[in-house]
Amino acid sequence: MVHYVRRFHDDIDNNSTEIKLNVLREQIKEDNHQDLIEHLSTTYAQFLIEDGVTIKLNEKNVNPKTFDNWSYPPGYEPVKSNGPIKFKDREEIQLTITGGLTKSHKEGDSSIDEYGVYFYCNNRLISRAYKGNQIGFNTPFKIGKPHVSYSLVRVIVELTGPVDLMPWNSSKSNIDFKHKTFIEISEHIRRIFTTYAAMSKNWSGDWPNQVFKYSRGNIKREVLSDFSRVARIHVPIIKRGPKKLKYIDLIKKQNKEVATTKPWTKGYYESIIAVEEISKLKIEQRNRIVMLLLDSTLEIAFKDYLINESGNRYNANKLATLMSNRVDVHTEVAKNIRVKNGTWQKVNYYYNLRCELVHKRIAVTISDNDARSFRELVEYLLKKMFNLNFKRV
Repeated sequence: MVHYVRRFHDDIDNNSTEIKLNVLREQIKEDNHQDLIEHLSTTYAQFLIEDGVTIKLNEKNVNPKTFDNWSYPPGYEPVKSNGPIKFKDREEIQLTITGGLTKSHKEGDSSIDEYGVYFYCNNRLISRAYKGNQIGFNTPFKIGKPHVSYSLVRVIVELTGPVDLMPWNSSKSNIDFKHKTFIEISEHIRRIFTTYAAMSKNWSGDWPNQVFKYSRGNIKREVLSDFSRVARIHVPIIKRGPKKLKYIDLIKKQNKEVATTKPWTKGYYESIIAVEEISKLKIEQRNRIVMLLLDSTLEIAFKDYLINESGNRYNANKLATLMSNRVDVHTEVAKNIRVKNGTWQKVNYYYNLRCELVHKRIAVTISDNDARSFRELVEYLLKKMFNLNFKRV
């Protein structure tokens, strides 16, 4: 049983109306009560807060639920703009648009999906967390597809005025994006939404420091004399972070100085760049290719280290004899560099794995974990031998 209270009876207070809904066309099952409470508390929240309306479900009050829970990062505090939209030969309507970044939400919390645009028409919530093309996602506005990196952005649109100027559909369950009122305000919504969406994405990965710690502050407000499409609202300027280098350019930049003095090292870091690209390919045997490339890179690196870095002298015969036995090569290199415990056991393990791949009648399968661990090992040894840098910054 649902009670929508705006009292109407001889024994109720003056200037009050009470409406009781007892026999419903569609029954509300017990396990759906929470969904109904959620719907009533969000859809009619502004009535419950401001208009003296009380809604009860099975004699229990429904409390209002709103969505203005903001964070206040300096320079990116929430902005609220309001003013009239004036149509020719018609009454004006009032528009308020508030946009910003929201407070922290817990992983797995349903609120993580509550980003988007909220539309209120005459105090009734018509559309909740809208994420479609009309407010900036996908073409032609270039935000891209909805993604968790945008999940802090929220814009609240409030419209009040004549019913026929409200951009809702006939059932008041969604926005009519072809309505002249929405067309009049759409560019304002997109400007605010894309601004805060960009900052949500730019700060993704560092939200606690960049956003959530600013839990208190003030909303920046402006009042416009005319809020039609020709108005120019103020939004924060998007801060562009430093351009992130592609991996190939990053590795070349980090090792340019080493390659200048030790030109034989260029082939090693370029091999790691090749491994990076191969690992992205959607081919079944990419791990086998990666394994062979890493192993040959390491073998040649050992040879160049002994010749150019160890301080030892190797004539052609001695070098040829040494290189004919890979285990001897490992032993010789180990005499000259200090590495963390377990390194040479890993080197021997991956060399044996490579030998099985090459020489066994039935080729072994190289797992993603082995390919990744071997790459880390090779990068570590190249760092120790030649001071090459493979950090992602």
